[in-house]
Amino acid sequence: MTRQQDGVRVGGGFVGQRSVPGESFTESRSDGEHALEELRSSGWVGPATVELLVRLGWQFVRSHSFPPPEGYSTWNDEAVEVLLAEMFSRPGSGHKFVLTCYVKAPEGPAFERLLLAAIRNFLIDQAKRTERGKLRVLVQNVAAGSDRALRRLARIR
Repeated sequence: MTRQQDGVRVGGGFVGQRSVPGESFTESRSDGEHALEELRSSGWVGPATVELLVRLGWQFVRSHSFPPPEGYSTWNDEAVEVLLAEMFSRPGSGHKFVLTCYVKAPEGPAFERLLLAAIRNFLIDQAKRTERGKLRVLVQNVAAGSDRALRRLARIR
């Protein structure tokens, strides 16, 4: 699956490529450093950044229990690409989350941590929209003694 959004290609040929045209990187640099250099030199989210996002997306979903995107029963390569495409196509923010992380990150490892946090926050927002997620938020609020949650729970009965 390939999605094109605002000059950013998620899927297809970008995944697996490690360099910016005309640039050569040493293997000792982190993926985050590659992506930062790519953003500095081109001003665009390119192959190194997309590869980093795919790797971080996989890293995060493997270690957490978030549900895959609608239409997928398990996480796979295509589901991770759909997740990233949804992040990029989000109205009002889209690819800005990458640029926000870029501006805040002094070096590659910090950039990777900020991107992981963005992926985590996006998945939390997505999970809260599901029926199970809504129920979980309600139970947490009831357990915390929220009067509003208790009134809502009374209406459900």
